[in-house]
Amino acid sequence: MNIAVNQALITGQSFLTADIAASTTTIPVKNTETFTVANGLFLVGEIGSANAELITTISSKTNTVVNVGTGTKFIHQVGEPVYQVTHDQVVIERATSSTGSFSVIATIPLQWSMV
Repeated sequence: MNIAVNQALITGQSFLTADIAASTTTIPVKNTETFTVANGLFLVGEIGSANAELITTISSKTNTVVNVGTGTKFIHQVGEPVYQVTHDQVVIERATSSTGSFSVIATIPLQWSMV
C-alpha cells in the first residue's frame, strides 16, 4: 500500500564548500539563505547514500556556515548536498470513526541513508 504524504520534507538546500571530517561541528556551505535555525533538522550527504546523516541539533549559522551541537558521524566531501528537512519520523494514527479521536499505531523514523 502506498500512502501519500502531503507535506514538503525538504525546505532548504546548499552544498559543502570543503571536505569535513567525522565529529565536525562546523559545516561550511555555499549559502545558508534558505536555512532556519528554528527547525534544527539538517541532512548532510546525498539522500540514500551510505553516509547520509541527519543532524538534529543546530546551534547557529552564518552566511556560509552551519554550527551544530553534535558532530557529524561520517566524513563528507566538498560538493555534497546539505538539506534542511522538516521531519525525522512518520507517525501512523487511526480513529475508530470519522468523528473519533486518533490514537498512535506506530512512530517510524525516516531512513535517509542506505541500510
